Amino acid sequence: ARAWFTGGAATDLEFRNDVEMRLGDLSALAHRARIDASTGRVMLYGNPAGATRVKLDGPEGVLTADQVVVFRDEERVEARGNVQSVTDRAGVALPSVGDGADTAESVHSACEVLTIEDGGELITFRDAARIWQGTSVLQADEIRSWRLEQRMEARGHVRTTLPARLVDPETDDNADVLLTARALDFDGLLRRAEYLGAVELTAPDYYLESSRLEILFAEDNTVTTVIAEGSVLLQDGVSGYELTGKRAVRDVATGDVHLEGSPAVAKDAAGNLLSGGSLTWNQASGRVTVSEGTETIFQPEEQP
Repeated sequence: ARAWFTGGAATDLEFRNDVEMRLGDLSALAHRARIDASTGRVMLYGNPAGATRVKLDGPEGVLTADQVVVFRDEERVEARGNVQSVTDRAGVALPSVGDGADTAESVHSACEVLTIEDGGELITFRDAARIWQGTSVLQADEIRSWRLEQRMEARGHVRTTLPARLVDPETDDNADVLLTARALDFDGLLRRAEYLGAVELTAPDYYLESSRLEILFAEDNTVTTVIAEGSVLLQDGVSGYELTGKRAVRDVATGDVHLEGSPAVAKDAAGNLLSGGSLTWNQASGRVTVSEGTETIFQPEEQP
């Protein structure tokens, strides 16, 4: 240990090798620690030449990093360098929690920079941020999570992997749905997730792209409705149908997709077209119902 003094009063303290500290309800392990007595700031460092990393252990989880700064007066923590954490807090849970798995399953995260503010109310994950719980994964350039508000924002290269049975109960349990977009807003209290900007949804049996995608959840957090808006394209991998329009609403329980457009168009694998102001497609049966200015174009079969 080393100490620096000014006018007879200690201004800085430094500790090296196997440092153990108590910081309120947190316990900390580090290779080196430095305390700024004037600000109450505590700086913790791992060993760059060895395997020792900084570890914070608290009532809500564990965090490891190359460097951690605790701003005690501001109730803020900043961690940098290969940051990883495990928490049981429901406040950072992914939108897919409640898909039939244990809702108390731990939430894991990894990023380069993590900040905890407002006494733990706001957590920000930056630079190659990734959060996962069970088989559900969220990746983005930056993810912000508010615990009490049960709200989450993701910005930049958003990529979400969810169990496919959330949006299609008949799908294999091991299948996944991949969602990519520029931004994501998730509200646990309103039970909705909104994806914005170049949205693409890839499921085992179909593909969808749009400018905006809204997902509505039931109380058990299973998906009830999917709403796509803005240059909607839906391709069904089983029947070969391709649907285009301006707005599509999918009822997960019935499998019906209601499409509106100028016009809404359904094309089958043979190139036959149905178009109108709106149409309804039942994904299970393949039946299409068209209304409002119906137009039909059939492609003749080739002669042998």
